[in-house]
Amino acid sequence: MARSYFFIKAHHHFILHNPHVYEADVIIINQNDAAFVFSHRNEFPLLMEYLKTKEGELYVKVDDVDRKQFKANMKIIAGSLIKGWAIPKASCSLIKTMTIKVRDFEQSHQLEFGSLNFIAIIDTPEGVLSYRKIANFERVKALFFDEEKYRTFLGWSQDSNIDFVFQQVSFAASISKKPLIDRIKPSDSELIADLKRGKNLGCLAKATSTVDQLVKINAFYTPTAEELKEALNILNQYWEANKQKRRNLFVDGKEISPLKLYQSKEILLRTPEYRSIERIGSLMIKGERIYISQKVPPTKKFYTVGEEIGNAVTHGLGGLLAIFALILLLIKGLSSQSKVVFWAYLLYGLSAILLFSASTLYHGLPLGGKAKKLFQKFDHMSIYLLIAGTYTPFTLIAIGGNLGITLCSLMWLSALLGLLMNVFWFGKFKIFHLVLYVGLGWMAFFYLKTIIAAIGLYGTLLLLGGGVAYTIGIVFYTLKLFKFTHMIWHLFVILGFVLHFLAIYFYV
Repeated sequence: MARSYFFIKAHHHFILHNPHVYEADVIIINQNDAAFVFSHRNEFPLLMEYLKTKEGELYVKVDDVDRKQFKANMKIIAGSLIKGWAIPKASCSLIKTMTIKVRDFEQSHQLEFGSLNFIAIIDTPEGVLSYRKIANFERVKALFFDEEKYRTFLGWSQDSNIDFVFQQVSFAASISKKPLIDRIKPSDSELIADLKRGKNLGCLAKATSTVDQLVKINAFYTPTAEELKEALNILNQYWEANKQKRRNLFVDGKEISPLKLYQSKEILLRTPEYRSIERIGSLMIKGERIYISQKVPPTKKFYTVGEEIGNAVTHGLGGLLAIFALILLLIKGLSSQSKVVFWAYLLYGLSAILLFSASTLYHGLPLGGKAKKLFQKFDHMSIYLLIAGTYTPFTLIAIGGNLGITLCSLMWLSALLGLLMNVFWFGKFKIFHLVLYVGLGWMAFFYLKTIIAAIGLYGTLLLLGGGVAYTIGIVFYTLKLFKFTHMIWHLFVILGFVLHFLAIYFYV
């Protein structure tokens, strides 16, 4: 966990030639200076070594007021070497905007989703009023209350006491379990007193723009043997209480709060000895609840840029095949002079086009946007449409009669159930959806004799072959054992669609 944050003043990137700068756990540099440094990275070997071989972190202080300059800078900055962005004038709306921008940045630099974090710089009344919401953003990993700029913004003198505001921000940081960075204090003579004041107010690190202060800051925030002993005792007592299923935690007769437990964990994580212990790192504290997990919680996986290209291209090709298939079916349907045949073909063709279109748009849109989330929902819903649409020609034309109408109605009612569940409870009941997909897809198996009598052996084999293709594809869709498994699922979907089309076109 970081103890010291070194803010490089604008146009002072030359200070990176000073080896003492790299005493800082985190370096924060203006985006224009960062663009210059990364475009001349050979001239900054100390920084490159700091980023590649040490545990140092680099954050870029971003400002998108000049959007053209912002985009130009972001193209130059090496995303794989930075830890994230420092965002001045932080507010909820700005954090949301920057979240979309950082997702695009991750995608353009081929980074895993969630690779980059934010340091929220709170220096305006708007930021102070929404400090708790800002602290709860997942990407916000630390808060920095810039007292000097806050006073300037309000027109207050530098001597005015704003500890009450600081305490509110500190409280938000503590509750959301995000470290609060103490203010910059240029005067060396007041540094120790200021460090003590910040620690008493809940700070877990300090910012500075003075190189000589880094050693003192690191020493101050490095846990003492006594602090480590106390922290370890609290965690051991917690694990013991957890075994005994006690609701409250008492150490030496005093009740320990979730916040105190969190602080004890962070103290231990400052030392390499305890940082490598998985049990400590996996201690999760959310809000007022405490629970222990023996395993590190799994991080959500997202498709890489290459995978998304493959996913979009495969179902884009599937969409073209579906359009071609619909044209052939409509020609055949019109020549049959039967409204039932025409409409059954039309429903099947449109359901296939909708599925491939929704899937292509979902995978083709940039990660994190609202449109991508919307088309993800459409993508899942369209699976039900394709299943029901595929069975419509088989039930209404091949089987026909009351049985065909009953089966078709049952299929569409089941598909409607799946659609509504995706509308109101999207992302939940995944196992239920998989069972419903497979169950609806293999409904034909229960009427095999009737289907063979209606479309013959070869038509039935094509129908069953399509079902097998979809089922094998679901295995790849579910397990995700390696990269591009979702694209393989798409290929099996196309194969299943083609086999069903051949069965419908030649035998139904």
